[in-house]
Amino acid sequence: MSNSFIEFREAIASQKDRESGKTTEGESSTYLYSVSNADNDHVPTQISDAVNFLTQRQTELKELLSRDGVEQAILDFAWDFPLDALGQFNRFPLSLIDLCAKLGIEIEVSVYGTSTEKKQK
Repeated sequence: MSNSFIEFREAIASQKDRESGKTTEGESSTYLYSVSNADNDHVPTQISDAVNFLTQRQTELKELLSRDGVEQAILDFAWDFPLDALGQFNRFPLSLIDLCAKLGIEIEVSVYGTSTEKKQK
């Protein structure tokens, strides 16, 4: 799996259920779009890749998000955090926030504690 991706959750319902207005609560399917393959410790690259991905695929994403049953879209960044660090500071540029807001995509950050020994090898 890529280090940054967009996850879409779509309600599972048959065409017959959709036509009749019935919903299948609690059941959903998930599919992913890879946004960046940059390592978890290359946050600026992940963010830049995400902006480029969203910019280049706006039309496709709008169509996908307007489909009946799509419940949620999440842009997830995977970031490493050295366990011996005192802090980490990352900033989302307005261009990314604006694109996500216009498309209806939430932003999530998954932070993973990492050993500095592993990084030095």
